Formats: sequence, C-alpha cells, structure tokens
Amino acid sequence: MAINPYITTFLTSLCSKLGFHNDIVPINPFLNNWFVLILFGVLFLSTALVGTVFKTNKETAPIGLADNYLSNHAALISNGFVMLAPTFFSR
Repeated sequence: MAINPYITTFLTSLCSKLGFHNDIVPINPFLNNWFVLILFGVLFLSTALVGTVFKTNKETAPIGLADNYLSNHAALISNGFVMLAPTFFSR
C-alpha cells in the first residue's frame, strides 16, 4: 500500500470479484463493488500513465498538476473513500 494505494485497493477488489478472498473480503460492501473496482482502476491508470505522457509540454500542464495532486494525496483519498463507501454501498 505504501507504493500506490490505488493499485492495492484495485487488486483487492479485483480478487474479491474473481473469488480469491478470505472470509472478510466478500462481505465487505466496499471491496465487493464494481464501482470501487472501476474507480480505483481508473485512478491507478491515470496516475501511472499521465506522469509519463502528459507532463512533457506546457499545454498539458494542468493535467500534470491534477496528476500531482492525485499522486501526493493518494493515501488520504483512498482512506477517506474506504471510510465513507460502506455508508453508500451497504447491502
């Protein structure tokens, strides 16, 4: 989780959907959800790809700034979503 919280949440949610889990993961409304899987997959891919593609010129600098914000605050965004998502995704 220290390297990239987005990939950690994405892979845990993906494993939950594929059936590779323990007793806690499939009953967790946060991890067993398609929205969470897609959201964290997009966040991971955007922070992984934007840094190499869009930070190279002046015209795409705002995209680079958004990527810096998402990368620098990844732990806060992930933890906040983990804490609030069961409220919205309860069964």
